[in-house]
Amino acid sequence: MLHEQVFLKESFPRIEVIWAAHNFPLEELAALSAELNEFSVRLPLIGSFSAGKSSLINFLLDESLLSVAVNPETCLPTELRFADDELLILHHPTKDAVPLDRAALKAQNFGKVEGGSWVEVATPSPVLARLDGMTLVDMPGWESGIEQHAEAIDNYLERSSAYCIVVSVDEGGLKDSLKKIIEELVINKKPMMLVLTKCDKKTPEDVAQGGSTLC
Repeated sequence: MLHEQVFLKESFPRIEVIWAAHNFPLEELAALSAELNEFSVRLPLIGSFSAGKSSLINFLLDESLLSVAVNPETCLPTELRFADDELLILHHPTKDAVPLDRAALKAQNFGKVEGGSWVEVATPSPVLARLDGMTLVDMPGWESGIEQHAEAIDNYLERSSAYCIVVSVDEGGLKDSLKKIIEELVINKKPMMLVLTKCDKKTPEDVAQGGSTLC
């Protein structure tokens, strides 16, 4: 991912020349430059509703940052990346961004949101610092029954280069919908990893048996 960033930065002077030659809007070039300077590969965590994606991220960060409440109606894609100064923002596709605090994030107190909204979390986490150049994305649960969630997941499937498939051992195997996603990722040669959650609630024998059903 860092190689891609270096390549794009090295190519940017040529892009500026082409941009000027065709009189493209300068504000779009400025936005492209800003995005390049904050280049980050998104790693969405995809899984069924209540598979333990948020709990997994909280564990990795060693803090209770994200809500683990069983409340699918208010769940939004949440992008987490490293920053020296903490910043929490609710982004709307057609309205101004709204600053959040940790209490609002934890309670999912987002107010009325529209389709395409998402939450940005930039925080000086030591764990995220070691993942510099990568953005973790806590996705809404697959098959939550909410159309906006399915649209959000489809959107990230097009915008991301690698994926983490999160499966609870309680599920006993991959659901057909997740199998279709994995098949699509394989066809498009997308890297992915599989993480089993809630293993602490099962005996080692049960976990081994559950893992064999995923193959």
